[in-house]
Amino acid sequence: MSRITLQLACWSATFLGAAAFAVDTVEFEGWRPFRHRNETAPGFEIRRDGGPHGHGGLVIRHDDREHLDGAWMKTLEVRGGSHYRITAYARMTDVVNPRAHTYVELLFHDDKNRLVDDKQIGVKSRPFYPAVVKSDVPDWTKFSGIYRGPAAATHATIRLHLRWEPGGQIEWGDIDLQHQRRLDAERRVGPRRRDARPRDRKGQRRCRGS
Repeated sequence: MSRITLQLACWSATFLGAAAFAVDTVEFEGWRPFRHRNETAPGFEIRRDGGPHGHGGLVIRHDDREHLDGAWMKTLEVRGGSHYRITAYARMTDVVNPRAHTYVELLFHDDKNRLVDDKQIGVKSRPFYPAVVKSDVPDWTKFSGIYRGPAAATHATIRLHLRWEPGGQIEWGDIDLQHQRRLDAERRVGPRRRDARPRDRKGQRRCRGS
């Protein structure tokens, strides 16, 4: 099995199995907590007047245990073959390694949470990781990127992560997924960015389930 195939198999097992691991006791405007395992679940909190502009904040809080890993997640309908701009803001407290341990994931899929063929790259759809860009809000980190969904995609799922940060906390807010006109998207995408995937403690990029 090739490395790419193995990564996609691992990623789809964790991402597309998300419904089985979603925590349904807390929800805000379609956002639900997600954790890989009960024993590594962090704390989740909603701040209804939080966020960079007071529209609501999604908090993930880690206690002093190591290896905690969780995210807020939401699924939206999309038009297959179209470009979408994703934007999210994050305010971090006591986060030691934000580059590796705080990140946004975006995956295009069908209405049954199944990966779809992406004819642009010749394999099943894979996740996108928006890069950190210059923020227009003081004290908030901004993640943003423009991505084209596969033609067969009908939905997109966003996950907002904090992992492996004992005593750390992150508040996510003003998350937006906007359809982009083709010409506008092509102008703004520009040169290919560096791979924004988070890395593990040794600096290696890893499958999200690891």
